[in-house]
Amino acid sequence: MEYMIGAIRRFLPAFGILLSAGILVAAWAAGGVIALLVRDGLRIITPAYFLVGAVLATAVISFATGTSWGTVSTVGVALMGVARG
Repeated sequence: MEYMIGAIRRFLPAFGILLSAGILVAAWAAGGVIALLVRDGLRIITPAYFLVGAVLATAVISFATGTSWGTVSTVGVALMGVARG
């Protein structure tokens, strides 16, 4: 029982981070931010500069929000749509 409680205590900070990233993704998806990123990405980023634009966009968003998980799950999805377009 003590081992289980100790394991849960060690897991709680990681769970909080993942929960926060999930809330951010849900808010951005509900607000249309991901669709906006795809639309603007198709207009702004040319195929020749896609990789450079992807690195800069993910770096800025990750630094601004403080979560790489949220960046991957929002901007990463948007960049997949831009790459497909």
